[in-house]
Amino acid sequence: MKRALLIVLVIVAVIASALLVAIVLRHEEQREQQWHAHEILNEAKVAVSHLKSLEGDAFFSQSVQREEHKERSNTRFLIKMLKSDGESVMRIDFKDYEYESDAERDAHERMRVLLQNASLFDYGNVCYVFTPKISEEQITAFSTRNALFRYKFIPLVEPLHIVSLFDLASNASYRGVVNISVGNETVKAHEISYELSYPAITFAEHAELRTFILAENFLPLRTELSAIYKHNDENTRIKLCFGFLSYKVNTNLSAKDFRIAEGLRVITRD
Repeated sequence: MKRALLIVLVIVAVIASALLVAIVLRHEEQREQQWHAHEILNEAKVAVSHLKSLEGDAFFSQSVQREEHKERSNTRFLIKMLKSDGESVMRIDFKDYEYESDAERDAHERMRVLLQNASLFDYGNVCYVFTPKISEEQITAFSTRNALFRYKFIPLVEPLHIVSLFDLASNASYRGVVNISVGNETVKAHEISYELSYPAITFAEHAELRTFILAENFLPLRTELSAIYKHNDENTRIKLCFGFLSYKVNTNLSAKDFRIAEGLRVITRD
């Protein structure tokens, strides 16, 4: 009887030891994934900071669902970025705004008209938006934010901006190398998952993100986000996706491409 009990105790000890080893190994694997994820995120920050210039065709799409209400929009735009004397300037020229909505059509239609032939000039702490459909004689200036939605009055996230929020990322994990499409080309990218919360996220308590970072040069190609906004026991599901359809780096851009036309009346909004 004692011998049988001893055998049982030994077996239990072996199983417990094996489980402990498995837990420790899993923990070490998770730590390694987190370390590798932050290493890739830091490489992306460095890659963007070293860009001298960039031109790209980009998109931003969003989907909102609340009970029976659904809406979706997609914005296409061209990006030009130039670094001069250590400072980056960016120009965004809007190409198209499409939407589907069963309740907020007026708001979407106003945005579609507003962005027709519009241009945004981002000078760092301040940006200017020229909307010729509203007025060809004035331009609107407002301060930028260090949040996902950098531009207060324009529902848009451009692909490079995400690297400025990587220091705020939590629960980062390296998912491996995957194939993704950029226009008609398939490329290899590092997939990193992580979370963001306030102040980076202002429309929900937190958001789950995946960013695909080009394996060749560590530029962020595409980011996907999902979040839930809770209000009065009602949940609104939000999904965002933004990235490049094509791009070229270190192109021959001129500083004059980033100058605001003379003679425009500047309207400042807080």
